[in-house]
Amino acid sequence: MALVVGTNSYISQDDADTYFSDRLYSDDWSLSNVRDKPKALITAFNILETSFTWFGTKTDEDQVQEFPRDDETTIPTNIISAQCEIALLIISNGEDLSRPADMVRLDKVWVQSSNSSLFNDTIINLIGEYGSEKTENKVTSINVTR
Repeated sequence: MALVVGTNSYISQDDADTYFSDRLYSDDWSLSNVRDKPKALITAFNILETSFTWFGTKTDEDQVQEFPRDDETTIPTNIISAQCEIALLIISNGEDLSRPADMVRLDKVWVQSSNSSLFNDTIINLIGEYGSEKTENKVTSINVTR
């Protein structure tokens, strides 16, 4: 599926490239395969659409996307930035955020604190005034690998 702003993304690939051109530590985005960027943005959009409880109501009751909300006509900059940051996590980790950011590897044993988020503090802070992470996204686990 192609990336379509307003349908499966809040930001175009070109605008995401611009966002990351001014961001420190975003080399993973700049160096990633051009075909992976729209996939990461679409995945990040889907994560935003399903992993958070948003405050307020959709501007138009018939709109499919969660934003805009509360009679606004534009998508908040922080939500667009959060989509970019989630896309960068996906590109950087080479996975779909299945391992939370605070999980630490200790010689093949991964340990994670309870009630931790799948998202880093940057993302949580960006969306904080607009919504909160759904509690079922919080994970407590210990994975042991051989």
